[in-house]
Amino acid sequence: MNIDYVFDAIKTEREYQKREWPNSKKLGVTGEITLLRSYLREFEENYRSNDDGADIDVPEICLHDLRKMAAILIRAMENHGAPKRL
Repeated sequence: MNIDYVFDAIKTEREYQKREWPNSKKLGVTGEITLLRSYLREFEENYRSNDDGADIDVPEICLHDLRKMAAILIRAMENHGAPKRL
């Protein structure tokens, strides 16, 4: 899997978020992190309840949670700033 594919997946999630929650700027950084924590808990629960012992790193449903969390963090940076690493 390459970075372009990953960023494209995140972009589709951001487009979905923009349609579903057009006023997300009102969340603030604290709200974004609180939402992120709720999806992290969902990821953990999905991992526990879908770990069937198969030889894979994470169940597919958890990968959807990762995409959502990545998009939440990107939205937070879009709304509140994204300083570059020097």
